[in-house]
Amino acid sequence: MELPPSVETDIETFITNVRSKHGTYRGKEEITAGANQLDVAKESVSILRKLVYCLEGKQLQLSSLIQFVRMACKKMKEAYPYGILVANVARRILYVIRDEFSMELKVSQKESNNMLTSEFSFNPALDSQLTSVPSTTAASEDTFNYNRLKENILEHLASVDFLQEFDSVYKSISRQAVDHIAEGESILTYGYSKTIEKFLIAAKKTNFNVIVCEGAPQCGGHRLAAKLIEQDIKVTVIPDTLAFAYMSRVSKVIVGSYLVVANGGMIGPAGYHGIAVAAQQHRVPVIVCAATMKLTPTYPSTTDLSEFGRCGNPEEIMPLSMVASSADPQGSNWVQVVNPTVDYVAPDLIALFITSDDCGRAYAPSYIYRLLLQFYNPEDNDM
Repeated sequence: MELPPSVETDIETFITNVRSKHGTYRGKEEITAGANQLDVAKESVSILRKLVYCLEGKQLQLSSLIQFVRMACKKMKEAYPYGILVANVARRILYVIRDEFSMELKVSQKESNNMLTSEFSFNPALDSQLTSVPSTTAASEDTFNYNRLKENILEHLASVDFLQEFDSVYKSISRQAVDHIAEGESILTYGYSKTIEKFLIAAKKTNFNVIVCEGAPQCGGHRLAAKLIEQDIKVTVIPDTLAFAYMSRVSKVIVGSYLVVANGGMIGPAGYHGIAVAAQQHRVPVIVCAATMKLTPTYPSTTDLSEFGRCGNPEEIMPLSMVASSADPQGSNWVQVVNPTVDYVAPDLIALFITSDDCGRAYAPSYIYRLLLQFYNPEDNDM
């Protein structure tokens, strides 16, 4: 089983483009909590739509179609440090495929039953036999008329409702800002996140203060502070070590995320866990802003999250020139520098999730499993 050549070409281009932008896992160019991931998600949708379009055949097994999507997903996941996001996009498309197949199956069964009813209606004596006549559907659980169904799938994937999630992520989340930021509040956030930038700017008419932890060693908080100052929002930038000291004067902690996992916890930049623990000690609620495409049916203990165990470039913390010597140019005999890139925050440290779904409301961590059932089929949890 091989993917169509044109799709293979698109995947190779996709991999090349992503690797050219992120040659290292987390080097000098910061991987933000939203912008780059959104571009990857949209490109993944485009490639998988093309895959559905390129496949041909009057009779094609549903399992084969699912396998094609899984193959494409596996190849694309290799190109991006946060490949689980690509898997989430594939799960959404598989959900659409299964849903359209189920609808097509019901229509085919109804048409077949109508044909049988019409055939025997002229003879009342045979009416009683209708219940014993086997159903002969144009589509079964294993095969279906793919060329006829393909139009419905592509129409769904191109619909406004499906694409709106990717095109208006920031707008959907930001419109809820005024519901969570009140007059005179002090909001603490960490590092840089485009989602948080848009969220805070959306509430700028409210008179509030923002305390930004700089997010060392990348110090993305400096960038966020500059963006907020341009919008006339009061900002205080502090080193990460002062987060606990400042927490007593904070009303809410609002941060972005890389992923929201199945148990209601979340994966975010290194430093998030310490912020969340400090907030819990001071009874300050932690609110996480996350697009629905970041919801994943993966648990934090599974091997699927192994890519989040990687560390960044140690020179971001301690330059090699500080530890190298003529006897030991690499400095490896005397020092080991660890630069973790992500943190896991447990659900008991989080108060609310603000997502980009159509409902426009916040959810408790315990409700995440319901959202996963709404967006994904449990059969696709293992990608």
